[in-house]
Amino acid sequence: MKDTPAGMNTEMEHAICTLLGATESVMWRTDVTLRVVCSVGGPAKWADAEGGRDLTEYFGLDSLDGPVTSAHRAALAGRCGSCRHSWMGKPYWLSVAPVRGEGGQIVGCAGFGHPITEQPRLEEALADLEDRYDELLTATTSYRYTVKLDNGVPLQTEHGAGCVAVTGYKPEEYTADSDLWISMVAPRDVAMVRRHIDRLLAGEELPPLEHRIIRKDGQVRWVRDTIVRHCDNQGRLVRYDGLVEDITWRKHAEAELRDRDLQLAAAQKIQQRFLPSQSPRFPGLETGAAFVPAQFVAGDYYDYFTMPGGYAGFAVGDVSGHGFAPALVMVCTHMLFRILAHTTTDVARILSLANTALIREIEDDRFVTVLLVRIDPSSGWLVYASAGHPAGYVLDRDGQVKASLDSTGLPLSVVPEADYGVGSPVTLEPGDTVLLVTDGVTEAHGPMGEMFGVQRMLAVARANRHQKAARIAQALCDEAARFAAPEAREDDLTAVVVKVTGQGHPAVGR
Repeated sequence: MKDTPAGMNTEMEHAICTLLGATESVMWRTDVTLRVVCSVGGPAKWADAEGGRDLTEYFGLDSLDGPVTSAHRAALAGRCGSCRHSWMGKPYWLSVAPVRGEGGQIVGCAGFGHPITEQPRLEEALADLEDRYDELLTATTSYRYTVKLDNGVPLQTEHGAGCVAVTGYKPEEYTADSDLWISMVAPRDVAMVRRHIDRLLAGEELPPLEHRIIRKDGQVRWVRDTIVRHCDNQGRLVRYDGLVEDITWRKHAEAELRDRDLQLAAAQKIQQRFLPSQSPRFPGLETGAAFVPAQFVAGDYYDYFTMPGGYAGFAVGDVSGHGFAPALVMVCTHMLFRILAHTTTDVARILSLANTALIREIEDDRFVTVLLVRIDPSSGWLVYASAGHPAGYVLDRDGQVKASLDSTGLPLSVVPEADYGVGSPVTLEPGDTVLLVTDGVTEAHGPMGEMFGVQRMLAVARANRHQKAARIAQALCDEAARFAAPEAREDDLTAVVVKVTGQGHPAVGR
């Protein structure tokens, strides 16, 4: 082991000295005048306590001009420096860093040198790793490249083997054609790519760039180019490494998402356009509705209409699926019921005619559930027919279930010439409430997977039975939405409420 300088008496310092003594590595420290004040390990001896040696003596230099001095001066300037140096007949790699005092000022340099006699073996191992890395990149959709520069001018470019999978070109083709990197860029993106490289060469740190290329086989692909800059001790750009990733799949997914968002926006406008803007006025009846759209547009539908003979008509429906196509089916259903309800009061026949029309119009496997109710304001007589829709309910003035409006046939657009029956008629009386909802209300799922259900829905209606019809409908949707939180709802919430007041038509309920 080499001599140990005064003051290095801690266990850690002793361990370091022991370790360095067993190797050919060396550590040293200089003051701000670049005189070596202490050293351990390697081919050098400790400086004497009264002075020290300057760099020329310590490292065997002919002068203070050269990479060793430059590395130390970089450290005195606050940066780390490094260089290769032949020392005592052996090649060493020297790394130098600044040493700061208690006040943060630089008081000298600290250096570490290690022999590089193992360099050939290390280079061979590194080359092996690079080969394996290239094999891996070849099997993926990414590749690396390196550009070396001289005074800011690209001098040499190396492409990894993975470039074949991404671009279709081999590394040697890039070597043979120095402009291939830009000529393969899609024409619309060439100017953007050139500006990006100009900014890089000007010294800017840049985010990854996404652009299109034309593969050797003519395919257009999207790539993401991430560049890492490498500078010398003077801060000059000497090399940059890039990683090119094929992101075509992601770009296609983003385009599909944008298209879907546009379709959903259009579907929302369609849905809102055809839902009633205000409640109708029927003698002896108070009506109200609430609609809470889902995150993804579903196909809920409701409407009111005056039927021949002064009957009040109410329809609540749901088109299967989400998005633009169900919205179009909803529009078709809306128009059919508006037309049919003005030509006949037979609720079962209206469903049958609508089914025949939708079978011809709907090409895929979508279907529509509808609950159609007809009320005679003069007598309080309620008649209904249901095409596979969730049950509606009639509550008495105490909030108890008076009647259930169950399904009387299959959903529309399922079976041609389907038979639709009429449900049991109900005589309404003042204080009665009719509830018509879509399955988004009763089947709203809570955090634990349980459904809001019919009983919760009836409890909400019962608790709000003294409120206006519109307020009851809104309470039903609000409570179902609150129950489903924080889970994202996949279905619309729709409720239509009809309260029998008897006011304006004394015959109701007699």
